[in-house]
Amino acid sequence: MKRFLVKTGITVLIILISCLFLDIFISHNLRHSSAQLFSPWNDLYADTLRHDLVFLGSSRTYMHYNPEVFDSLLGTNSFNCGLSARELDTQTAKYHAFCRRHGMPDYLILNLDICVFHPSEQTEQEQKHITAHTDREQFFPYFSDRELVSELCGNCNEDISWSERYLPLVRYAGYKDVMLEAFGGNVMVQAPSVKGFARFDYKVDWNFRNWGHFRYKKDQRFDSLLKSLMTECRINNVTPVFVLGPAYDQYMLQLDNRDEAMAIVHNMAKQYEVPLFDFTDCYISSDSTLFCDPIHLNYRGAYQFSVLLAQSLYDSLCFSKPIIAL
Repeated sequence: MKRFLVKTGITVLIILISCLFLDIFISHNLRHSSAQLFSPWNDLYADTLRHDLVFLGSSRTYMHYNPEVFDSLLGTNSFNCGLSARELDTQTAKYHAFCRRHGMPDYLILNLDICVFHPSEQTEQEQKHITAHTDREQFFPYFSDRELVSELCGNCNEDISWSERYLPLVRYAGYKDVMLEAFGGNVMVQAPSVKGFARFDYKVDWNFRNWGHFRYKKDQRFDSLLKSLMTECRINNVTPVFVLGPAYDQYMLQLDNRDEAMAIVHNMAKQYEVPLFDFTDCYISSDSTLFCDPIHLNYRGAYQFSVLLAQSLYDSLCFSKPIIAL
């Protein structure tokens, strides 16, 4: 019996060690991947350089704010911390991971969205479930950042089990494309990013009139998260800036309470004494050739929007380098 237990123990130990080394191998390769899902995170962990300007928000942030434009026009060293299909809690977790590695920025540009569908009370739990499972594998290669994982499992709605968190290789189970990508298969969408920003030129569903009308809803949890983030900015001497980016104007006609939504956002800016830059009615919003879909700009649209915002920031805030001719 003793011999059997020893053999079993050795077998289990060999399996665990093998899984650990395979986990390390997969995570290492993904941290050097140019796949769309991992590339922005890889930019974050690639070095420890300080950045004075950081962009935070949803996919409308990481697709709209081109750091190279801001750096060339404002003399900054900027970084895009946008995160697709995630709410402010997980966005803030990424921002914290950034700050631990790069230090605090001077400015935090927070993109606010009034053009994204907000679920009714009946579908709120379903929406949270969908969000927690959308692209969750994007976090897997960075589980060595224990503070990030702790925040994802604590303050955020991320669905990460105990076994995924602590046992090697378990979190990759069932993600065939991720495994193939790690072994050099390049099976995932490739979109090499620069400072967290990736170029997007695809065209997707423009049948937005079938999406139906929607309403912007004041979210108490968002209010609480925003208050916490603004307090954090004050403590760390980070200057926050709110931005309302462009969305296709014909789509915005389906927002039933636009005036109410705008009033909410302007009141938030007034409450926290934060400058607000509103581009919802700029010329970009009426040009469909600048959009991938009704709420996301393509690369050309992102470039033009970044130039407009850089000009507005230069006119209102202090930067070290004079802006060049636009």
